[in-house]
Amino acid sequence: MLDFEIVAMLAICYRARHYPVVQEQRRTALEEKLRVMQTTRDELQTYATQQAGLVGELQSRNSQLTIDSESLRRRIADLQQVRSFHTLCIVYVA
Repeated sequence: MLDFEIVAMLAICYRARHYPVVQEQRRTALEEKLRVMQTTRDELQTYATQQAGLVGELQSRNSQLTIDSESLRRRIADLQQVRSFHTLCIVYVA
């Protein structure tokens, strides 16, 4: 055999011997990457659920404040009518 053939054969033997180790390292790295991605996904799903709950609470609070605001507007209108009536009574009496 020629020198380059011997080197080529040695390279093939080396790769064949080390191939399972390289594959195991790749598998381990991919498993870790998958684990990190799944953890991140779970955290994001939890965060999204919390945010959805917060949006629901805020919408409910907004509805209640809108109702309260309308009630106060009606009360102000009523008080203005009473004030106008009292002003008319005072002017009439005077």
